[in-house]
Amino acid sequence: MRRAIGDHFWSRLPARTRADRRAEGGALRADIASLQGAAPYDAAALRVPVLAAAGSETTWWHQRATRELARAAPLGEHAVVTGAEHGAHLTHPTATAHLVRRALERADPA
Repeated sequence: MRRAIGDHFWSRLPARTRADRRAEGGALRADIASLQGAAPYDAAALRVPVLAAAGSETTWWHQRATRELARAAPLGEHAVVTGAEHGAHLTHPTATAHLVRRALERADPA
């Protein structure tokens, strides 16, 4: 995490947050390592509605990944949370809640 955000931003985080991020180190490394192998699933084989969303201010690769997933899934839909970065659920909880409701409605329209 420190390498990702840089020393300047890392030093500005509260001590508790830095400790929490350090504790997540193993999981983060495993998550990154999982990107090196074969895809864990075939999006074209998904038979459930998929709502892939990204914040409008997040990195280009997160935006691209959500667009590609929505395009590849037969029942895929792409959404953008305007003004949000990567942690949209933290900074834009109402918009995120609307996305969750929309996903649930798509899964069970009755």
